[in-house]
Amino acid sequence: MIGYPKTLATKADVTNLLAVDAYKTRVLADLQTLLDERYVWLLKGKLADEDAGDTSTGHKVVTVTAKNVAGEDVTERYQYAWGLQDANALTRMGITVAEAVAWGCEDKVIEAPTNG
Repeated sequence: MIGYPKTLATKADVTNLLAVDAYKTRVLADLQTLLDERYVWLLKGKLADEDAGDTSTGHKVVTVTAKNVAGEDVTERYQYAWGLQDANALTRMGITVAEAVAWGCEDKVIEAPTNG
């Protein structure tokens, strides 16, 4: 590899870049972004018509309206909760959270956005 890659694709990319002092700060910042992006809105399921859903902190209800095959509007509501996704870019690269922390990243909790 010559220079800093456009994307980090593998654990080997990260370890090679960490070995170069000129790239260490940049690769750690990129890894920190990937750590933080593990927190997302997770779909919990479709809500029944009579269920208001949970809109307390860390939860939201999303309403979707679309046309059915007959051309009629159909509205459905879905419950979401803020949390950690099981797989993200780090896991696809074969990097654990513990490894990222050992290299210098911080495993911090990202609070749910207030604007949903």
